Amino acid sequence: MLRNQGLRAAEFEGEPIGLLDIWEGAGCAIVIDAVSSGADAGTIQRLDATVEPLPASVAGAPSTHAVGLGQAIELGRALGRLPGRLIVYGIEGDRFTAGEELSPRVADALKSLVEQVHEEVLHTEDGGAEGPTDDA
Repeated sequence: MLRNQGLRAAEFEGEPIGLLDIWEGAGCAIVIDAVSSGADAGTIQRLDATVEPLPASVAGAPSTHAVGLGQAIELGRALGRLPGRLIVYGIEGDRFTAGEELSPRVADALKSLVEQVHEEVLHTEDGGAEGPTDDA
């Protein structure tokens, strides 16, 4: 979806620790991930991981990964391997079974989020972002 907007994007399915390699050298990275924080399905959260760790409601949410996104970000911070700017968009899911399609509420929210990310990228200092997406 983001590539259709003319943005550089990488779809990533795997352990979040692999994001450190994907965003290496990027001035700005935008990560989109499914979250389970208890909010209504389709709720979008925008978090600036450059300035502080992800909140426990997002970073500590149950995950199928050995190392969660919040842990990968903090490891990157400790190793000096975060991009200059790291924005995380969390989209509240309601179906987390492998291979399950997005619910209509989440699919609609994702369309809206793509537009929001496109606008944000247009207003970044370098005019673009290297943004891994994790369509969970």
